[in-house]
Amino acid sequence: IGVGAGVASILGQYRDELEVIRVNASEACGASDQDGKLKNVRAQLWVGMRDWLKEGGAIPEDPKLEAELVAPTYSFDAQGRLQIEAKDELKRRLGRSTDRSDALALSIYAPAPAPKHGQRTRQYGGRRM
Repeated sequence: IGVGAGVASILGQYRDELEVIRVNASEACGASDQDGKLKNVRAQLWVGMRDWLKEGGAIPEDPKLEAELVAPTYSFDAQGRLQIEAKDELKRRLGRSTDRSDALALSIYAPAPAPKHGQRTRQYGGRRM
């Protein structure tokens, strides 16, 4: 969708040293959410970040990051899927972009590979469930 495309293109020049994964948070989760409990990749990113922190993930002392992590609201759509407050709405409420929490969520994100025939997998924040 263009957001972050410049950064991804620059990082793509370092294919030998880095694995660059392009992420569109508004896309459906696909193979990584076989149970259909999450509305989109944005919800998957936040659930993954929550799980990572619960499992011992650590963040630096950073008041802006801490504020961004506790600011989003969540709800459920008509299909009962978890949805995280839209970034535009959150940005409006905070008066600034949520760059720090976005960077954290993306840094621990590991999309699930497509499941093999007959295999069901879910993956949040780099770990399989």
